[in-house]
Amino acid sequence: KQWYQRRVRVSAILAMNDFALDETALPIANAFNKDLEDKRKDRDNQLYTIESEIKEKRDRVEAMSEHLKNVQQELNITQNLVSARQKEIESEHHMRMMAERENGRFDLQIKRKRGEVEEIKERQNSHENSLFRYSQKIEQIKQQMKWSQKELEDWLEEASHRDEDAMTLMKYAKIDDAKIKVQLGW
Repeated sequence: KQWYQRRVRVSAILAMNDFALDETALPIANAFNKDLEDKRKDRDNQLYTIESEIKEKRDRVEAMSEHLKNVQQELNITQNLVSARQKEIESEHHMRMMAERENGRFDLQIKRKRGEVEEIKERQNSHENSLFRYSQKIEQIKQQMKWSQKELEDWLEEASHRDEDAMTLMKYAKIDDAKIKVQLGW
């Protein structure tokens, strides 16, 4: 309330200054009153100066408050950006870790598959060696069969001759038996 009253006084003084009254406009009765009037003018000037400073400082405080509000908003925005970037970094770190694990699994699978390929190559080599050995044995058997075939053919031919000889002998034996029976009369 006191501030308002002072403000009204200062406004009144400013209004009087606007009229540009000189010092002779007010009649002053004596030196004491003149001295009081000078002190009042000094006080009014001081009051005007102080009120001007207060207004400047209020304006400055208001501007600084507005600036502080803007800085706080910018700080909040920056903190949100930092938080978002940290989450992004964490997400990228997590993705990198997952990729490294997957890469490790792929490396293990590749290593296992290479081992399987080597095992298959070894088995293939073993089978090829076995196949080669069996092919050689088959060739040997074929060679033996050629000799055996020839021997078999010779034996069969000889056996066939023996059978023919045996048949011929049996035939002659029957004929002889028939002749003997005829001669003996049986």
